[in-house]
Amino acid sequence: MNLDYIFTIVGLIIAIIIITILSSIFPKFILGIIIILFIIVFILNIQELIKYTNKNILVKSEGGNIANYCNLAKYKIFNYDILVDNGNLTLFILYLILFILFWSNKIATDILNNSSNSEIKILGFYKYYNMDVYKNYNYEYECIYAIMLFIALSVIIYGLNLIYYNFSGLNKKENEVIENINIIGALLKDNINISYLEFYLEKIEENFKIDDTFIDKYIDDIQNEKNNDKYKKEALDLYNSNINKFYIKCHITHLLFNIDSKNVIDKNIVTKLTDSSKNYCIFDLISDKNIDAIFPKHMEINKNIAPNKKIISKDIDINIINNMYIDLVNTLKTNYYNVRKYEKNNLFYYKIDLLFTKFSGVLFSIFAIIFLIKTEFKQIIKTLFNITIDPLEYTIYNYGNIFKIIIIIIFLLFISLLFNS
Repeated sequence: MNLDYIFTIVGLIIAIIIITILSSIFPKFILGIIIILFIIVFILNIQELIKYTNKNILVKSEGGNIANYCNLAKYKIFNYDILVDNGNLTLFILYLILFILFWSNKIATDILNNSSNSEIKILGFYKYYNMDVYKNYNYEYECIYAIMLFIALSVIIYGLNLIYYNFSGLNKKENEVIENINIIGALLKDNINISYLEFYLEKIEENFKIDDTFIDKYIDDIQNEKNNDKYKKEALDLYNSNINKFYIKCHITHLLFNIDSKNVIDKNIVTKLTDSSKNYCIFDLISDKNIDAIFPKHMEINKNIAPNKKIISKDIDINIINNMYIDLVNTLKTNYYNVRKYEKNNLFYYKIDLLFTKFSGVLFSIFAIIFLIKTEFKQIIKTLFNITIDPLEYTIYNYGNIFKIIIIIIFLLFISLLFNS
């Protein structure tokens, strides 16, 4: 077995021991951990909904329907490759931890007693939620049980999703998608001139004129003897050794980041592209764009690059550049449309996932956070902030129907937006 798995298991055991000790010292500690877990669940789910809404409803970008294929990854367990979506895997792990915390005592009690019981106790927490205690007002028990059912269903759904994709043959298609995205990422990374992009970012902030002298200014910049920048040195070496490749990289960068528009782009894009620890998905550069408009079938020599004296003074070959461009664009579009074709075939299931797992995850995580804070931390809030929180029974009795109506309206609105976009 790989040592990484051993270290992970040991780390989890140590974490459980530490949490158990702290829970015995601080009774509310485990609830704090649970609230943090639900906050993470909320953030992950809301990010997916915002990403889809922004691309397809607000911006209505060309490639807006493309799902998070950059999240796809392979994990090797012994000699078997497991294909997973990193986002869904993270949610599965979070729900699994919550399942252990919420269900361990109930499952153990039911097995030992050989019958179901009406008592709920969160692992590591002193309080018992017992239906017999409240007779006519079992709100706490019913709320905690609803949260438990949601957690159990989430574990089952995400677990089945993992099994389904890896044992039904569907992972073969997604493996192809991963390969397509990797090819696109490598292709773009190899043909983006980082120093040219950096120069543009610097000059656009200075309101520098982007005209037919821009490339000359850039070449002057990389030829500066005082330059110690890694990417400028690489660009200068390429300029001196392979002017055709230098031109094509400037041209692709010019098109990809729409430099002619003189728009201010993400200032952190260079860091994202060059810092391997960030795990930035280069495919995102084109995932929401019309690549036919960006990269026409036949190359149009860019007027801001080609005529410059520092380019034409070199031994530039237009035919070589055209052939390089055609090969690059053909490879890019072939792989891009393979991803788009797969995405179109799975778009319905992607929307169903957003509706029934991500949307419900947002609602239930908010519900769980509010419930736990309202029932278990009201005295702390009263002491620290002098804010009195109404009893749970009072809130449900007075506002329960309003909350239901709001949730139904939001649910119907989201369905409408989702399936009309």
